[in-house]
Amino acid sequence: NIGNVENKGLELEWSGQLPHNFNYYTSYTYTQSKQKNDIVSNGGQPLPTSGKEVPNVPKNLLNMTLGYDDGLYYGSVSGKYVSAFYGDLTNDEKIGGRTVFDLAAG
Repeated sequence: NIGNVENKGLELEWSGQLPHNFNYYTSYTYTQSKQKNDIVSNGGQPLPTSGKEVPNVPKNLLNMTLGYDDGLYYGSVSGKYVSAFYGDLTNDEKIGGRTVFDLAAG
């Protein structure tokens, strides 16, 4: 349990059909998540967490997919971006962002 947290954010999503049996999907999420107070550790010592970002919560997530489906063949290429985020309560350990691509066909 990390105490009180304040979350603010935005989610957007678009999808649709394109000419020649193509389609697309895109989503974006922005999250601002802050810890509201210091946490007392098991040993009774306070951890300086007030105002720090909640760990393992990236600020930005972006997903994009371009697909094709004519009823006989289908395929898609997708990309996902996750921005950097902190991996600990005191924001000392920053984990770098990443982008991953996927291909599918059939």
